[in-house]
Amino acid sequence: MDNEQQHSGVRRVIPALFVGVLALAVLLLWMGALAGVERVLLDFKKRAHAQPDPIEAIVVVAIDESSLKDVSDVYQMSWPWPREFHALVLRYLADAGARRVVFDLLLDAPDRDRIDIDSAGSDAQFADALADTGLGILAAHLEPASACIPALTRATVPVAPVQPLPAFANAAAAVADARVVPDKDGVLRRVPLLGCSSEGEPSHSLSVAAAFGAVAPASSIDARAATLQIAGKPVPVHPMPSIELRWYSNRSDTQRPFRMLRYSDVLSAAIAELGARQPPSGWVAEVFRDAIVMVGATAAGLADVKSTPTGAGDSGQLPLTGVEVHATAATNLLAGQHVRHLPRWAVVVALLLVLGLTAFGALQGNSVVALCSAVLLALSIDLIAHAAFRWGGFALPSALLMLSSITMAVAVVSVRYVFERRQRQFIRNAFGRYVQGEVIAQIMRDPAQLELGGQQRELSVMFSDLAGFTSMSEAMTPHELVAFMNEYLGAMSDVIIECGGTLDKYIGDAIMAVWGAPVAQADHAIRACRAVVRQQHMLARLHEQWAEEGKPMPSARFGVHSGEMVVGNVGGRQRFDYTVLGDNVNLGARLEPINSQYGTRAMISQATFDQLDGKFVCRELDRIVVKGRTQPVTVYELLDEAPNAVLAKFARDFDDGLRLYYGQQWSAAREAFRAFQADYPNDQASGLFMRRCGEYALQPPPEDWNGAYVYTSKG
Repeated sequence: MDNEQQHSGVRRVIPALFVGVLALAVLLLWMGALAGVERVLLDFKKRAHAQPDPIEAIVVVAIDESSLKDVSDVYQMSWPWPREFHALVLRYLADAGARRVVFDLLLDAPDRDRIDIDSAGSDAQFADALADTGLGILAAHLEPASACIPALTRATVPVAPVQPLPAFANAAAAVADARVVPDKDGVLRRVPLLGCSSEGEPSHSLSVAAAFGAVAPASSIDARAATLQIAGKPVPVHPMPSIELRWYSNRSDTQRPFRMLRYSDVLSAAIAELGARQPPSGWVAEVFRDAIVMVGATAAGLADVKSTPTGAGDSGQLPLTGVEVHATAATNLLAGQHVRHLPRWAVVVALLLVLGLTAFGALQGNSVVALCSAVLLALSIDLIAHAAFRWGGFALPSALLMLSSITMAVAVVSVRYVFERRQRQFIRNAFGRYVQGEVIAQIMRDPAQLELGGQQRELSVMFSDLAGFTSMSEAMTPHELVAFMNEYLGAMSDVIIECGGTLDKYIGDAIMAVWGAPVAQADHAIRACRAVVRQQHMLARLHEQWAEEGKPMPSARFGVHSGEMVVGNVGGRQRFDYTVLGDNVNLGARLEPINSQYGTRAMISQATFDQLDGKFVCRELDRIVVKGRTQPVTVYELLDEAPNAVLAKFARDFDDGLRLYYGQQWSAAREAFRAFQADYPNDQASGLFMRRCGEYALQPPPEDWNGAYVYTSKG
């Protein structure tokens, strides 16, 4: 099982995983199961990307602690103040050129009598100011918020509507819904746009927008419409007629989000300038000209402080008050900056894209790389969500998208783990008994080295066989033969594996082994020859043991060849072998039995010899053409690992005769081999060449003879 098969198996499972995770994500979306987490993440974005008021069209006249103290000290008036104060402020602001004056105060009860102020007269002055200026917008609490926002409980909102006094309501330019209702966690995030009654009265923020011509006049607003055109952009108002707010950072001059003046300062200016019958001038005219002025309480003691995302935790901002919330909502509408939530179909499209990218990334590299790509994708989703909010006001469901991405990645990686575990087990089963543990570990790290179907590589192949095995086996009982072969094959196999080889197969007493596969080895020829030399040493030790035990002492022959071969799994679905194929494999197989012609134990090809880099003592034996081939190959006897001075001299002395033989100097070559045989009487190869020299002296070879001897049999 290679990487391609593994990936193919995982890819077959991907569609099911994709559909399963998508279905789970859509279910969570429809249930709103992650709404709390999404709110927390969005609140963080609101704090992180709060920017200054972009239009500065709204000025807040704040009834703050210092105003309460100043009015108490100067006018000896405690809260609530006489309505004639509001009348003075309203007329003064009208003279200063204000476009609208919004009173974020509930004026639902008559003023009270004071020592020198009649309540009825005070209320009448304010009603006259409203009628004369035509600028005043008054606050009301209309239908409870739960009537149009079912997610909010009635326990969090007033239980009955609150309206201004009829005299005020009739004289005002508009009566607007000033109700704001926090979410279930107590944090204020959105404000209604329309009242919940059948008339659908506009909110403070919508009334301000209407004053700037950003929306149609309040009288023409259809409460049943799906959207309102605000600042040229559609804003959804059905089925939940509200907007979620983007908050603004504090100004350096007021340490609050909006331009803010103290009520007591404006009141003092109004009394001074109106008393002198002078129109407002200087900074007053600059501040209030063409502005929307919102009058409201900011003093903590007046209980209009709201918990908002920017005024919570370690945001560094003070909690906002109701008048600032309305100013924020109005600015959102006028600047087109309110929070925009994606429709559900768009979220599903985003889920499809995210899950597709996650699945693609999870198939790249190993499991660690796959998980890292999923984490990077999740971080990218968060960065994109921040960018979308900062520059477009879009609230992407980042928690849902990130959770879906991580879930998809974990699912794919888990499936990959199952396939990889099966792959590791396959490798252990296929190679555990035939290669080094280090080779197994390398294959585990890079299974691509084990390619199913075969690939062409340069390898070294070794064949070995016991000489006289047939006669030996006839003299032994089956039990003795099996025990003997287990001992021999086990010892030889251990040496092969220690030298980094792969046991290809046993064929009776014969062994076939490969170097350079499944893990590539640059020194495969050296490893193969080292294994052959060490197997001969091991066999010598076994001979000593078998001599004491009275067992046969067969000799072994070895053939090694290096070259391009096809390596891979060969067989059917139910059974296959990891093996090597090709003409070079056949040549290696032919070298082993040809040893018998020269009386040698180990024969290697020129291709193998060329890669030994002088690390072994070898004797050039002959140039031969083996059965089934037409091209000659030079073969060598593998004698020992260098250095070995005695064997090196042995090889040089033989080479003297061999050079004369290739030069067709038959008599001289024969004498050289005779002298060599005198020094080495047990050498069979020198006797072979002596006979050939005699034959060629009587019947010379063809003129194009290249020194090669053609074998017509396998050995």
